[in-house]
Amino acid sequence: MLARIRHLFRSDAYIPSAAVFPSIDAQLISRTLRLEEVGKTRGQQNQPAPNATGFDHVESGIIAEIEELRRKGLDNYETNRRIYNERLARAGQASKEVAIAAGQARNDFAATAHQWQSQIVAARERLNESYRWRNRFREIHGLERPAVNFIGWTNVIAMAVILIVLEAALNSYLFSKGNEFGLLGGLFAAVIVSLVNVSGSLLLGYLSRYMRHRLFLAKISGLLVLAIWFAFAAALNLGVGKKPATVRQPAPQAAGPTATGSSATAAVHRPW
Repeated sequence: MLARIRHLFRSDAYIPSAAVFPSIDAQLISRTLRLEEVGKTRGQQNQPAPNATGFDHVESGIIAEIEELRRKGLDNYETNRRIYNERLARAGQASKEVAIAAGQARNDFAATAHQWQSQIVAARERLNESYRWRNRFREIHGLERPAVNFIGWTNVIAMAVILIVLEAALNSYLFSKGNEFGLLGGLFAAVIVSLVNVSGSLLLGYLSRYMRHRLFLAKISGLLVLAIWFAFAAALNLGVGKKPATVRQPAPQAAGPTATGSSATAAVHRPW
């Protein structure tokens, strides 16, 4: 029973090494087969006989043990070689898959790059044409300064709306005096006046930009529009300021017959 247990848990009789076929551990085999003890016993019995030509059971056991180790070594070698070949085959297949995926990715990248290059041709041509026309425009008009960036119509409209709201809010109370609709009517009138004022000023101010033009006639037209703008603003504001004063004046009372007669009599008797 103990022999079976020792046989079950014993390790292979190989010296640990990195070699494909490691050396046999002779000391382990000797201890396993109890060769030293058996040799002393058989030596005392003068065995094997001097004239024996064959192997006795002890020698046959040693040979069988070594053959068993040899068979295990060959089996391990064949197993490892098979596993290694399988890994090489899998590595080769993986290499082919990687090469196919790389080729597909390269083709996809080339197709995408060609597609975007085709789409950018029109934009590039437009940019080159704009660049050439800018240089030609500077040459025609003798300009050296860079172009002035426009703030955008969204900002202009937003500023105009803000000015209309502020001006209407400030003038609503003024226009409500003498208005039969009260504050609401004054607000409506103030909005209309503010809309006319800001819209006209915006249009005339936009046209007055030609006073910065390089050509002399364009400068004159821009200055003329500027003068019209000032005249428009002055007339509109003077008219708006005069109207509430007119509205606040008390209405003339109707003269009675006595007053009319007295006035007429006084007028007749005036020496002049």
